[in-house]
Amino acid sequence: MTTKQTNNNSPKFNLREIIENNITTDWKDIILDILNKNTEITEQIENKLNSDIDKKSQLKIFPPKELIFNAFNHFNFQDTKAIIIGQDPYYRENQAMGLSFSVPHDVKTPPSLVNIYKELQSDINGFIIPNNGDLSKWAKEGILMLNSALTVLEGKPNSHQTIWIDLTDKIIEYLDKNINHKVVFLLWGKEAQKKKDLLESENSISICSAHPSPLSGNKWFGNKSFSKTNKILHDNGIKEIDWNIF
Repeated sequence: MTTKQTNNNSPKFNLREIIENNITTDWKDIILDILNKNTEITEQIENKLNSDIDKKSQLKIFPPKELIFNAFNHFNFQDTKAIIIGQDPYYRENQAMGLSFSVPHDVKTPPSLVNIYKELQSDINGFIIPNNGDLSKWAKEGILMLNSALTVLEGKPNSHQTIWIDLTDKIIEYLDKNINHKVVFLLWGKEAQKKKDLLESENSISICSAHPSPLSGNKWFGNKSFSKTNKILHDNGIKEIDWNIF
């Protein structure tokens, strides 16, 4: 089903209210605690989002409010196995669903995800390339599909990057410091690889590669990110990820 975009122009954005109403896992308290300790982050996010919806252009903000924190709504904190870091949500109608690289079931699979599927097919025995780009099952496997920015203005990529990065960086730092087992950070492309500087714990293992975008040429292919992730999990007594999305 297509993820319908709701009207984000009313009422105003209230970050804590959105978190309270839409996260059902223990990530809720973690993110609220981060915001309580860094009140300026809440202010900068809300000021920008509410300013954007007040403008005469009336451009929409994606994803809809109920999906902004969707990445945190599929598993509890200590069940995290891997993190896939993206840049910001898709900026066209009905594409963004709060999971990096993922689109709703009946939306055309984006080029970067097509390349991800091709690498999976060559890297993971038994992987079947699906006919859609909905990666919700990966979230249920314990993969945090986290964009550096959690919203975007319609038609304007990276328009909200600066207001979210402090929060998402602090979430990464919290994960690094508090996870009680090995966790894999999949850092695809130069922007994602900057997050490696946030990682200090021996439990945080990063796998770096080129970005899966066609703009990266053939540098993406052959990186074996997925089998490497499963080997790390297996070697540390953690159930491997089933990468098939069916």
